[in-house]
Amino acid sequence: MTTAGIPSQPKCFICEKNKDNLYTCEGCSKQFCVTDLPKHRQGHVLELEKIVTDWDTFQQIISEQKHDLSHRPLIQQVNEWERDSIMKIKQRAEDCRQTLFESRDENIIEMKRKLNQFIVDLRKMREDDDFNEIHLNKLRTLLEELKAKLGQPLHVCIPEERKSFINKILITNKASVSPSKPAFLPLRSCSVDIHPNAQWKQNGLTVAGGNGQGNGMNQLSNPWGLYVDDDDQTVYVADVANRRVVKWKSSATNGQVATSINGHRREAHQLPRSFDVIVDKERDSLIVCDYTS
Repeated sequence: MTTAGIPSQPKCFICEKNKDNLYTCEGCSKQFCVTDLPKHRQGHVLELEKIVTDWDTFQQIISEQKHDLSHRPLIQQVNEWERDSIMKIKQRAEDCRQTLFESRDENIIEMKRKLNQFIVDLRKMREDDDFNEIHLNKLRTLLEELKAKLGQPLHVCIPEERKSFINKILITNKASVSPSKPAFLPLRSCSVDIHPNAQWKQNGLTVAGGNGQGNGMNQLSNPWGLYVDDDDQTVYVADVANRRVVKWKSSATNGQVATSINGHRREAHQLPRSFDVIVDKERDSLIVCDYTS
């Protein structure tokens, strides 16, 4: 004789008692008795209030960052460039700052647009009193995504223009900078003040190199940085591909190695990627910007 099994009576998720009348939460799919269901709903309300509190804190962070942007590295770099340059580049520095501010403002406007929608959704949930774990998780995820986006740096960099006697800077998107040609930023101006109406000779003179690309003492290969010492009538060239800095005296047909790399060990005189060079006469020093050291 076989006896049919009696199905077990469902239990409330909180009190774990067998009840005839249980209610299923659409968010967590758990069942609750009429006594414990309000407790479960109150948990939803508390979680929503916590999200609202976190949102208020996040909104305050955004407001503070708008006033704090002047202390970020990109603005500091522009300010240092301005202080170290002569009066003629002040307008250029102001233009660059405005471009950064516009990029920042666009980012904040987008953030506030999403946060305003966030507020609308919160208010609707409160008014309708129709939300569960699924809705709360979506709100929490959105808030965390906005926090992460705010903490990311601006997608800009400051490559250098070498077309004038002043090393100009500009604001550009990082995506437009080729990975094979990184943007090096020696924010210093030439020590020679050339009048804007200066007349240039039609036929110039070659002061360094001029004998084709190579590693000979009368040749250069991918010259990058340049410094002119008027007192000593010497030109210093950062000869990148030859891993050296070469100095050329006035009217010289060959240069002299000022720094170089020998072998694979990097010591004080071994600079494999010298991209810029200046002379500090007060300290009687040759200062080299080496990309890999």
